[in-house]
Amino acid sequence: MNQAIFDKMTKARTQLLLKYPFFGSIALRLDMKEDPECLTMWTDGKSLGYSPDFVEKLEQEEVRGVIGHEVLHVVSLHFLREGDRDHYTWNMAGDYAVNYLLEESGLRLPPSRLRSARFDGMNAEAIYPKLVRDREEENGSSGQGPQGKDKGPGGVGGPGGGPEKKDDWSRVIGEVRKPTDTNGNPLSPAEEKEAEAEIKVAIKQAAMVAKKAGKLPGGLERLIDEIAEAKINWKEALSRFLTERIRDDYSWRSPNPRYVQRGFYLPCLQSESIGEVVFAVDTSGSIRQNEINEMGAEIQGVLGTWDRDFTVVYADARVQGEQEISRYDFPLNLKPVGGGGTKYAPTFDHIGKMDKMPICIIYLTDGVCHDFGTEPGCQVLWVLTTKPTNWDPPFGETITLN
Repeated sequence: MNQAIFDKMTKARTQLLLKYPFFGSIALRLDMKEDPECLTMWTDGKSLGYSPDFVEKLEQEEVRGVIGHEVLHVVSLHFLREGDRDHYTWNMAGDYAVNYLLEESGLRLPPSRLRSARFDGMNAEAIYPKLVRDREEENGSSGQGPQGKDKGPGGVGGPGGGPEKKDDWSRVIGEVRKPTDTNGNPLSPAEEKEAEAEIKVAIKQAAMVAKKAGKLPGGLERLIDEIAEAKINWKEALSRFLTERIRDDYSWRSPNPRYVQRGFYLPCLQSESIGEVVFAVDTSGSIRQNEINEMGAEIQGVLGTWDRDFTVVYADARVQGEQEISRYDFPLNLKPVGGGGTKYAPTFDHIGKMDKMPICIIYLTDGVCHDFGTEPGCQVLWVLTTKPTNWDPPFGETITLN
């Protein structure tokens, strides 16, 4: 491994995290891999491959830009949305779509990047057929096009039609590849759904961090809103949220020793195995018993993983009661008390007075309330029974039962 190039990539990710936290948060989730066989960079949603020769020629600001470019491929789920389209042309379409957003966000790309005002504001699916038609017109045929019998890209981008010369891939400054399992096989539909759910959760987390810091580029909000509209499997999202909070998470409290000696200050994955988890259940009159029952079943299924006790707080406009539960309570029987209006502030005040602040709070609610109170000293996951209008909590992540 070329250590100098690896350090250059690491520095770029750190700079992204500080200046562009949305891009940096997603970039930190990608496993960096030196790949001398690729011409630029690539991602499959899990890894960030890079050519040391390519990175060496770039200015530091351009390295940041290309990493951000790969991040937007991940955020846009381009690695899962290719289908049976021509691989090279799909990459071109994806580049036109993300490069517009990148430059709007203030990131700098190499001059060779694909950019056209003609495609500004369009997604890859809308751009792709236009590129196909352009190619057909250039070839003077109606049936060949990118999906015809052109030669593949020399093994760099995969099978199918594409550029006749391997060097043509240099215009695609950051390739997107289809993900595979540990044996190199294509993902099953279930595995693809899981990968998609993981990315969507990461997007929401990154957007919250950036928004709270006042550094979420306006041009990205529409893209993030579109992604958020797609339903997430809430059971998987809940399990993943708890797993990340309880087992490990990126923390700035202790810098990653692997990079400190090289002058880079990066967060470290730290164990959070000790800590309380509190479930807050909205027991106002608008919450139905079947919704509480469903949540109880999922709490039992998720919490059976850990050998510990958990606290359930029942509240409407005020805290109505508590219930201690453990993995041994089978079947779990929630005992809700309430039936009045809804206020969240008393719940967070009550939790804040507990002997020990929990590491996270899971709040089941219908979202018909705007009295949030003060942000607690831990992370919050709002689990909505329905999607209300004008739901915009000042803190926490949100998933919806589906």
